[in-house]
Amino acid sequence: DEEKPETLAFAREYLGIDDEADLVDAVLRAGMRSKAVLFIAQMQDWLALGGEARMNTPGICDGSNWRWRMNPDALSGIVEKRLSKLNIMSGRYASLPL
Repeated sequence: DEEKPETLAFAREYLGIDDEADLVDAVLRAGMRSKAVLFIAQMQDWLALGGEARMNTPGICDGSNWRWRMNPDALSGIVEKRLSKLNIMSGRYASLPL
């Protein structure tokens, strides 16, 4: 389901981005830079997948929920570098438990 235009406009204004910017990317960056101790995002967002990779549709009981699985080769070097860079830039890398 698509969000209402006014909801998307509010989100873009809050994040300080224009209509051309990638909203999902902006949300991921904002979450990583937040003061939250823990930031969790779905792998589908990091991989820039669309609705075809949705995990759960509330109110749907046809057995199709929770079936998405990430292919082992889906995590490309580009995504890994992006995750690593955001972890370092946001100061989260040093706080990761080893």
